[in-house]
Amino acid sequence: MNDTADTWTNELCIDKGIYFERSFVLEREGVLLHCPMNLYIEWNESINVKYNYSFMWYNNKTAEIIKTEEKQRIHMKNEFLWFLPVLLEDTSIYYCVLRNSTYCIKVAVSLTVTKSADTSCFRDTKAYGVTSHFGNSKQMRCPDLEYYENPEEVLEIKWYKVCNPILDRSKYIKDHFDLIIINVTKSDAGIYVCELHFLHNGAKYVKAKTINMEVKGCSSALRPKIVQPSNNTIELQPGSNLNLSCIAFTGHCDPPVTIVYWAVNNTYIENYFNYSIQFGNGKHQDEIQGNYFEAYVFFPEFKEEYYDLLLVCYAMNGLGTEIANVRIIKSPPSFQKEIIAVFAVLASVLLISVCTYTFFKIDIVLWYRDINLGDYHENDDKIYDAFVIYPKSSSSLDNTSIFVTEFLPQVLENQCGYKVFIPGRDDLPGGAFVETVEENIKASRRLIFVLTKSSGKQLENTFEQQIGLHDALISNRIKVILIELEQIKDCSEFTESMRHVIRKEGTIKWKETEWKNKSPSLNSRFWKRVRYNMPPRSSRLLEGS
Repeated sequence: MNDTADTWTNELCIDKGIYFERSFVLEREGVLLHCPMNLYIEWNESINVKYNYSFMWYNNKTAEIIKTEEKQRIHMKNEFLWFLPVLLEDTSIYYCVLRNSTYCIKVAVSLTVTKSADTSCFRDTKAYGVTSHFGNSKQMRCPDLEYYENPEEVLEIKWYKVCNPILDRSKYIKDHFDLIIINVTKSDAGIYVCELHFLHNGAKYVKAKTINMEVKGCSSALRPKIVQPSNNTIELQPGSNLNLSCIAFTGHCDPPVTIVYWAVNNTYIENYFNYSIQFGNGKHQDEIQGNYFEAYVFFPEFKEEYYDLLLVCYAMNGLGTEIANVRIIKSPPSFQKEIIAVFAVLASVLLISVCTYTFFKIDIVLWYRDINLGDYHENDDKIYDAFVIYPKSSSSLDNTSIFVTEFLPQVLENQCGYKVFIPGRDDLPGGAFVETVEENIKASRRLIFVLTKSSGKQLENTFEQQIGLHDALISNRIKVILIELEQIKDCSEFTESMRHVIRKEGTIKWKETEWKNKSPSLNSRFWKRVRYNMPPRSSRLLEGS
C-alpha cells in the first residue's frame, strides 16, 4: 500500500463528510465496511457499468490507497473494505471514493477498534437496543451482517446470553441471522451477543454484535377470545352426563373486569334449568401462559327435552364481547355406527388392494400371464418379439457386447422363449443394409434400446435409431423399452427425439450386482421389469415346448 490518495483528494471531489453510523468492532474480528454511497447518489451496478465508475478506498490517517489483493490483510473489493483480521491500529477514518473521468464523490466511514478478551461476554460501546413486551414472541436479528452473507462461504451463527451459549430449543428458535424468543418474560431481558463465523480465502474469522433487550409490560389489554368451545354440535345419548366448559383468553396484561357465562334463550343457564344443573366460574393467571376465564356447567342426567337447545357462551369485558354456540343432538343409532364401520373396512380393503397392486403390479401381471397361456397372439404378422439397438464396439469383451450377446439372449430367448433380433448376430450376409434394418424393425413387436454413457454420441446418427424412433414417435407402431446399462446423469448428448422417449417411457436400470450372476434369474427385479414390458408370453410356454 505505497500509493497515496493525494492526487485524488487534491482535485475537485464532492465531500459528503462522515457517515452518521459509526462502526465499533473488536480486535481480531473479521470486519467488513460497506460504502454507503447509495444514500448520496442513485448508484447501482448497472449505473457503474454504464458510466464507467470505479471505487477507491483510502485511510485518511495515512492517505494510503488500499489495494484489491485479497491476500492482503486489508483489501477492498468495489464498495466493500475488508479487515482480516482487524487490529487496534486500524482505528481511523476511511474514505470511500466513487468516480469516473468527469465526476467524483467521496464519503468517510469511521472505524473504532476496541480490545476485548472474550467476544461472547463483550458489551461494546454500541449495543443495539431492542424492546419486547410480556407474553409476546420476539424475533431478534443479528444486526449489520447482511453483507457478510456469501453462498460460497461457510456461515454459522452462535448466540450467547450472559456469556452462556443459548441451547434451549423449547424457548429459543434459531433461524439463520435471527433468534426467536418464545413467550418473553422479565428474565429474558439483558445482553445478547451474536457471533458470525465465516471463511475467507480458507481462513476462519469471527464477527460479533451486542444486543441489549428490554422487556416492558403488556403492550395492550385484549378483548376476550373464546378458545373453548368452538361453534360445534355434540352427540349424546339420553341419560348421559355432560360437562361443558367455556374458556376465554384475555392476554398477559392485568385484564379489565371480564365476565364469562352460559345462557339458553337469552336466560342464564342456571335459571333456565331451575338450578337442576351444577355451574360455576374460574380464573387462571400466569406470567407465561396469560389470563384465562372459565364458566362451566354440568348436567348429571341429560334429558330428552334438552336436545336441540342452543347453549350459548358469552365472554365480555370493556373491550368487546365474543360468543360461542353449542348444540346437543342425539347420538345416531348403533346400526349407523356399524354401517360406518363396514364402509371403513371396505375402504381399508380397497386402499390395501390399490397399494398392493401398485407395489406388486409387475409380479401380478407376470403371474397372470403364466396362468393364461392363450393371451399371447402371434397372428399380427410380426416375426420378432424384439429388435435390439445398441452402441457397437470393436471389442466383444466390453460390457455392452456381453450384455447384448450373452445376458439378453440367455434370458429372453432361452428362458422366456422370445425371438429377438440382434444386429451383428442375426444379419443375413449379402442383404441390403437399409432395407434389411427397416424390414426387421417393422417385423418386431418391441424396440429395445441399450443405453450407456457414450451411447448418446454413438447412436446419434445410426440408421437403426432413426428408423426405430420414427416408428415409435411418428408412426406409433412399436413400443420402446429403454435399458440403462450404465448410469446416465446427463442426457444432453442424446437427440431431442431420444430425450423425449426417455422422459416419456423412463428407463430400466441395470445394477452392477447383476454382472455377478452367470445364470441370470427371471425373478430378479431387473428381468421382471424387462419381461413386463415385452409382449405377453407365459414362461410355461417354454416348458411346454
